[in-house]
Amino acid sequence: MNAVIASLLIGGFALLTAGVALLPRIRTLEALPRLTVDAALARGSQGPAVITGLAAPDTAGLLSSPLTDRACVWWALETHLVPGPRSAVLVARRAAAAATTFRLTGDTGSIRVHPAGLHPHPRLGRARTAESFADAAAPHLLPRSAHRVAARFPWMLPLAYPPSGLEAVGFAEWLVEQGQPVTVTGHLHAATGRMVAAHRLGGHGRSRIFGIAPAGRADAASRGLRTGLGTLLGAAVLAWAVAALLIAAAAI
Repeated sequence: MNAVIASLLIGGFALLTAGVALLPRIRTLEALPRLTVDAALARGSQGPAVITGLAAPDTAGLLSSPLTDRACVWWALETHLVPGPRSAVLVARRAAAAATTFRLTGDTGSIRVHPAGLHPHPRLGRARTAESFADAAAPHLLPRSAHRVAARFPWMLPLAYPPSGLEAVGFAEWLVEQGQPVTVTGHLHAATGRMVAAHRLGGHGRSRIFGIAPAGRADAASRGLRTGLGTLLGAAVLAWAVAALLIAAAAI
């Protein structure tokens, strides 16, 4: 009984701590100014902000996504390796993203986005697939998607077969397509005569937030965090209430 009570008290404290840790992030997201591209350009805004516009390619033109081979202005890719019992693979998740700049456009101009460190929102044009290495066309080959990714990013997947004891691999790809309304949360500053949105290295809180989402989803993220906060605090209160009841029952 004492062990159960102690577990409930400790678990409640851990849930409360996790909930309190969300507060700075919620306050940071809600404090950022919401701007369209045109408003940001008209104000000459600098510093952290949430900017909404239409995605467009920069001078390099359209890109080709590594998994689905679709035209886009930016992409991100994750591989999830499923190791077998004798696998030598230590890192089960690996990621890559396009490093080419793209633009957010409005009626009066555009803002260049430098995507180093950019985090995609889960609802951002995601494609998923999974393959078993046993399904390859021949024993010495990788499955179709795995071969395409490994040829482009050798460090993400082993090219040799059998692949270090791996059993399967899953892929998740995020895309930003030309003309797609998106919201970028980042740090605005002027560079070479034009406005740029990028990740600010160093700093704390709002200066470290750099993400891209479908238009309107930035506010949904803060609402989701508030929901998570309420769930954690509610669970902490429930755990302490159950512990109090058990303590009261043991005292009778």
